[in-house]
Amino acid sequence: MHGQGFSCLAGQRFRRRAGRLDLRPIWPNLSWAGSETIPKIHLPVKEQDVYAAMGEYREAHVIAALVIGIVAAAGAGFVGWLLGRRAAESRATGLESRLALLEDAAGRKHRERLASIRRRLGFVYLDGLPTAADPEVADMFEAGAKHATQAEWDRAGERWTKAQAKAGRAEVVALRVLCGVCRLLLDEPEKARVEFEGALAASREAQDRAGEAASLLALGVMAGEQGLVRDAGRHLDNCVRLSRKLGLNELEAAALVRLAELAEAAKELDRALVFHRQALRALEAAGDRVAAVRQYGAAGEVLFRQGELDKARAAHEDGLLLARQVKDRLGEAERLAAIGVIHRVQGDAQRALELLEQAFHLYEEIHQPRPQAGLLYELALIHEQLGESDAAHEYNERSLAVARTVGDRLLQARNLEQMAEHCLAQGAFESARTMFGEAAQLDREDVRKRDLCHDLTGIGRALLRLGRADDAIKSLTDALALCDELADQKAEAWVSLFLAQAQRAAGLATEAMQRLERGQALARRLGEDGILAATLTEAAMAHAAERDWPKATAAAQAAAELHKKLGDTQGQARDQVGLGVALRHQSRPDEAKSRLEDGLRLAHSVGDAETEAWSLFEMAAVNMVLGNAGLARENLQRSLQMHEAEGDVRGQAECLLELGRLLAAAGETEAARSRLDQAARLYVKLDDRERAADATRAMAGLPGSGGGVQIIGQ
Repeated sequence: MHGQGFSCLAGQRFRRRAGRLDLRPIWPNLSWAGSETIPKIHLPVKEQDVYAAMGEYREAHVIAALVIGIVAAAGAGFVGWLLGRRAAESRATGLESRLALLEDAAGRKHRERLASIRRRLGFVYLDGLPTAADPEVADMFEAGAKHATQAEWDRAGERWTKAQAKAGRAEVVALRVLCGVCRLLLDEPEKARVEFEGALAASREAQDRAGEAASLLALGVMAGEQGLVRDAGRHLDNCVRLSRKLGLNELEAAALVRLAELAEAAKELDRALVFHRQALRALEAAGDRVAAVRQYGAAGEVLFRQGELDKARAAHEDGLLLARQVKDRLGEAERLAAIGVIHRVQGDAQRALELLEQAFHLYEEIHQPRPQAGLLYELALIHEQLGESDAAHEYNERSLAVARTVGDRLLQARNLEQMAEHCLAQGAFESARTMFGEAAQLDREDVRKRDLCHDLTGIGRALLRLGRADDAIKSLTDALALCDELADQKAEAWVSLFLAQAQRAAGLATEAMQRLERGQALARRLGEDGILAATLTEAAMAHAAERDWPKATAAAQAAAELHKKLGDTQGQARDQVGLGVALRHQSRPDEAKSRLEDGLRLAHSVGDAETEAWSLFEMAAVNMVLGNAGLARENLQRSLQMHEAEGDVRGQAECLLELGRLLAAAGETEAARSRLDQAARLYVKLDDRERAADATRAMAGLPGSGGGVQIIGQ
């Protein structure tokens, strides 16, 4: 993402350059464990997206729904429908003609504001005011409606408040609900609650049971918004019982969906599923098949969160069938998208690709840009899953562009993260740092701490690859503090690994080993073999840096065994090369050669060119010890070619330096001078003055050399 967690890295990628380990995992597509990430199963159908889409796809009905009946649009992808007590046709027709100008005059801005009320409140009740018996009340109502078309909510509320003085008891219920809506639009939720309480009292006084049920729903929604969960549940339960008794199936369904939302927020998923299924039965009884499509989706989302993927897919497939029967193209697109995501999570990437592309084309046809952005992100994840990283990057770029257009900050951040990972894999470290930084700014401003932790970790990884170990330590330390704040030990284990790597690069060997010991302890406690294997690999490199070869051997051996158990051939290949290096330094060249050959074979089998190049480089050193200078030269030439193909400047420099030394020993002075000069220039480019000095000293020792040290100052 975006779908949970820093907690489960999906796949590891490690980079070693000339004997140094550099970790670059692909962070999990199901990103962080928490509510701050993109909910992958319902990315295209989450509540705010549906309603934003409604502002365009069915905008002609928004105002009419607001003032003619009860517009119910309770969450989890519920789209909305008209409720009421079915006023007489003649009365309803008269009201609709009076309100035609209101609907026509409402611009997009006003429609969107009214759509926001559906997200918050769930309805507007006007069943008591189809045609007022008192002409003066009707005039004041129409005057208020005129002010509403101009978004003059305070003046509209004043008119409707005055109308209450002369209105009948049933009419007062509707007018007070309208006044509550005005207060919501004016961002005065407490005053809105007072109006809804007044509507409830008026409905009971007038024995208006439908008005009472509607007022209970309003109060339940408001209480839920204000965090008063017990009050919200009480009002909504009362609404369900009363609506069921009166046969108001749609209103019953609206309250049930709100109860499901409360249960989901409390992580009571079984209870939430019961409410969603009850709502579906109520909608079927009401004959509202379009709303039922969304309710199938809501049930599918809960099942997905429970890990019941097959059942979740079945629920969405039932919704898809119904959507096609009622020709609900928006519902069809939503269900196709959800089914596609489930196939992706289950590993059937090709089927997922097919379904998500169908959903995308449907959204294009009905002009829905926001869900298109979400689907482009999902398509990027699938192409990454298929190993098509360039295609994935292109989809992320497209998704990011659309997300910026529609103002979806969460999706912007997640696309930036995925693009940053791609840049890390391609060696574009500065671009990766910039993208992680932009994502971090969005997540910091929107207070998404888990995602911010991920971003800061990515910045640290990029800085480390840029050779800025001190800056990397700062970013990773900030990420570690967030892990502690979030009490996320799995995240802490991974960040500890990267921080140790940065500390080792900065020469802080003791601190690095302490951090690695902490990471290993966490990994063992959590039973996370993947984290433990990665940490052991880094521990082997840390011991090697300290020239503690027995400990390096033990750590690399343990890492290799774990990677083999996990089926991670790439990790196993690198550990074998690490073992070969450690064994060579313990004067065990034959064993070292065997390990290096194993590492070379495994790396080639998975297309890991970097590890192949590293293995060949180390193989050259072993062949020199064994007296095979010709084989050593071939090893270095092949390693150099692979580093050149990868664009690895440091790897090229190391190979050129060793080739120069080997050629010098063979008496090939001019060839040696050329290789050493190239190596020195590359080290200067890398700002590695120490290694550049090594190369120039080697040149100075060649017959006829003038020292060559001038290159250091260039």
